[in-house]
Amino acid sequence: MKDYRATFAKNPLSFEISLNGLKSGLYHIKGEADEASMEALNKNIDNAMVLGLFADLDMKKAARHIDMQGTIKLKMKHLCSLTGKPFKKEQVVTVKDAMLIAEDSEEQSVDDVLTDTFDVGAFVEQHILLNIDEFAVHPNVKRNENNTVYADPLSPEELAEKEGKNNPFQVLEQMKTKNDK
Repeated sequence: MKDYRATFAKNPLSFEISLNGLKSGLYHIKGEADEASMEALNKNIDNAMVLGLFADLDMKKAARHIDMQGTIKLKMKHLCSLTGKPFKKEQVVTVKDAMLIAEDSEEQSVDDVLTDTFDVGAFVEQHILLNIDEFAVHPNVKRNENNTVYADPLSPEELAEKEGKNNPFQVLEQMKTKNDK
């Protein structure tokens, strides 16, 4: 068992930690996101929706840096990029990141440099957005050994209907054969 200075059991999407009074050591951050936080997160996501989020992170603070590692468990609803049909999927995002703590205001322009607070919500959101599959494919879609997708985005009924309709080139072909006679 790890020796934590403190465990924060909070909504990870709406949690900020003040770094000013935080002593060096290991801290545990765990918690589940609430509906309002997930709704705000989902506004930044296309073709998917977060239905549930649980974070379990270890934060190690040293004199001038913070190391974060752990997991973010997601319950997602995706739209299949081939069929356009929704499907649910659980995903685990593993995070490992190091950030510097700024001593003066000149260092604040760099993205990975923290000032007086650490925004856990922004950190979690960033890692979620970086790990969401933009072109998710339903798990039932057939793949070959090279992980290539074999699928016709049409249902069997749509295929039958499509095959029954005349192709415009078929009409031209029929006209050509009539003229050849």
